[in-house]
Amino acid sequence: MKILVVDDDPIVLDICKTFLLNIGYADVHLSQNAADAIEQIDATRTPFDCFLLDIKMPDKSGIELIADIRSRPVYAFVPIVMSTAQESPQYIAEAFAAGALDYLVKPFELFDLETRMHAIEMHSFEIARWHRAHATGGAGDSLPQHIEMMKQRGAMKKLGDGGLVSPIAFENCLLQLEPSSGRKLNVVALQVEDMDSIMRSLSAERQVSYLSAVADALVGEVGKIRGLVCHKGRGLFLLMSYMDLPDLNEMVHRDLADAFADMDETYLRCCGLRTRVSFASASYAEQPKDTWPLHLIENAIGRLGR
Repeated sequence: MKILVVDDDPIVLDICKTFLLNIGYADVHLSQNAADAIEQIDATRTPFDCFLLDIKMPDKSGIELIADIRSRPVYAFVPIVMSTAQESPQYIAEAFAAGALDYLVKPFELFDLETRMHAIEMHSFEIARWHRAHATGGAGDSLPQHIEMMKQRGAMKKLGDGGLVSPIAFENCLLQLEPSSGRKLNVVALQVEDMDSIMRSLSAERQVSYLSAVADALVGEVGKIRGLVCHKGRGLFLLMSYMDLPDLNEMVHRDLADAFADMDETYLRCCGLRTRVSFASASYAEQPKDTWPLHLIENAIGRLGR
């Protein structure tokens, strides 16, 4: 993989490069600021496969740099790992909402970096495989729905507007937020009901457009509680927040009602269907003390329909 490491600390750059070379990554490039990083990105003939970005830099933050990188189509879904000494939930959530795939808290163990790199390789391989199949029109090989949804929505939105992220990024963020957010961490599972009938009534393209509209409605609400949204598949959405949740009944049946009505007028009027959702939540505060954070997802999904 071709990797660009951006950090204003030259010692961190040297350590990262030496370690990455030692574990088999031979094409490692370094930059000490965002401006130089963009110059390298635009000058290279062979695109980078991965970015390791420091969040706190003097001229432009790593979070701002993510937006610059993502604005270039070739880097729309390239893995980005953020690193910083900041452990506040806001910094972590902002990084993922901006488009990071993973996050390392400094000082980090080199073993953690190696683990992240191996996971990124697998992720990159899968994305490349889907893109190749999509480009050649392979039968049954469309891009994963969460990628198509992000493409339709355009650039990642800022945290203030909420953020639609991949399921992998959602889980990585949950793992990072758990130790820094106290006991306020919450996950909501929201299922679009009668999903099979809705999907049968829509073309493949309009299926993605419909789900993107649902996602837009959700991120508009989740932005108010500084959270993230992902689509797990088949109309199952997950919402995450490290703040106190609003009244979910009120959010779904009042705040989202107008957005759902507009969607139904556009997509479902012709087939006599309408958007209805069921939802359930799980709070870290109600779990046993040593609960694995990802169990929040299982618990929220398990409560659907009860």
